[in-house]
Amino acid sequence: MPRRYPCANATDCGSQISDVLGNQTAWVQAAQPGAPMILFMWDELLDLLAKGHLAIPPGVSVVFTDAGDGFIRVNDNVTRLAAGCYYHTAMMDGFANQLTELVPVDRIIAQVGNFSAHANDTLIFILNLSDMLPVPMSSQAVMEMVWDPRPFTAGGDPGAAALAYYAAWGTRQLRLAPAAAAAFAGMWARYFNVSYLQGGLGDQFFSRVIRNRAGLATSDVVANGTVSAATAAISARDVAIMGGADAAAPMEALLADAQAFAASGAVPPRRASFFGAHTVLQFGTHAVAARALALLSAALNHSAAGDNAGAAAALETLLQRFEVLFALRRAAEYAPWHGLYANDHLADFNLARRFVLTLHGALTAPRGAPLLPTGPMVGYDLIDGYQVPASTTTYPLIHANSSWSLRTYVRVNCVRAHVAAGICASSPTGGGFRAGTGAAVTMEVEEANATIRFTTDGTAPTSASAAYEGPLGLASGTVTLRAAAFVADAQYPTTDSLFTQW
Repeated sequence: MPRRYPCANATDCGSQISDVLGNQTAWVQAAQPGAPMILFMWDELLDLLAKGHLAIPPGVSVVFTDAGDGFIRVNDNVTRLAAGCYYHTAMMDGFANQLTELVPVDRIIAQVGNFSAHANDTLIFILNLSDMLPVPMSSQAVMEMVWDPRPFTAGGDPGAAALAYYAAWGTRQLRLAPAAAAAFAGMWARYFNVSYLQGGLGDQFFSRVIRNRAGLATSDVVANGTVSAATAAISARDVAIMGGADAAAPMEALLADAQAFAASGAVPPRRASFFGAHTVLQFGTHAVAARALALLSAALNHSAAGDNAGAAAALETLLQRFEVLFALRRAAEYAPWHGLYANDHLADFNLARRFVLTLHGALTAPRGAPLLPTGPMVGYDLIDGYQVPASTTTYPLIHANSSWSLRTYVRVNCVRAHVAAGICASSPTGGGFRAGTGAAVTMEVEEANATIRFTTDGTAPTSASAAYEGPLGLASGTVTLRAAAFVADAQYPTTDSLFTQW
């Protein structure tokens, strides 16, 4: 991954960032004395603070974050600086969850409860749920606990409190009878107890890894006729991380139980669609995804041993499992959600399936035959596609401002084909690239009449700077790109992007 800051060591990083924080604080206070100021303490800063390298200016409130999986990894000594917490029940990070629940209620009780007990102040609580539709249960639980923790903590047993919450949620949201609510709670307790979920791995982990490993394997087969031992070993490590080749078994059992529960009539007809879209689909997503990863690893092992026919057979079984997932998705797309999952490009199991199909073609087609194109891997640039166009005219402001618009913000991202090849990775503030690979970046702006001008030496672009005309190659080392949109004689705010060789 790219370094977040161009500094020599932790002491130097802490010193530079402390200077920046001090300057920003002084500027804000000079413009508006007494203005409230909040610093979000994410992973990049937390270690510096804990080791004493970071100075927080007086008057700045610190809001600590979880790590995207509901775990707040701060010690009590650091927590005493807190004025609040920024928490997740879903997160787009390539490992956590975008389409399914991940954070169990007992974790919420333990983590938020302990944090609150040691925080200096609990004035601020922010919940980021990435996409609301897949995580209603955990999101409602954390907000209810923040509002009034007593029902969650009174018994002193987070596990029992979580089980009671799942049952109560089933009663409230699904109109379940008491016995059915207890069965519903038991299924969700089993779900959250699966080992890889306990470790913070969600649906994104499976989709991302399947895409990446199938892509590597395809490159091996095209070049050498079989998957390399190195690629097969990487895939074997993935399976070990998720808990072994049969890690899908608990999820497959849960899927069968949820489908039987629905068929029994325990869920009232008017709530059956929601039960299928939330519980059945989520159990099914993991049942398919975990089994698919194990089957992919088995296929790569077959090919690495010279058995391409066995590899193709394993992939065919994998593709059949994907069909199960897509059938569950179609059933879950009741109005007004028609077509929802076909348009998912963040977790993107549709793209994962395409990578597997491409690998299958490489294994079975004659050498040199054209292969099914896979399309781009997910990058931060694709997230822009989810912005409502009307919002881009004013973001980050509520009302229009002639000097700022997201339509004139220059987006600098790795060439998508290079992302798919694993030689370049975009981040919100730049990215990283592998040396000697010919990695390149693109620059885009939504305003049709804008010209992009840029520099690579750290100076601010002017109307005399080079105009962007196509992909820009990245040399070795660190490349500081500064770009701005020009419309007629008007220059809009400069985008700073740092791309670092790894």
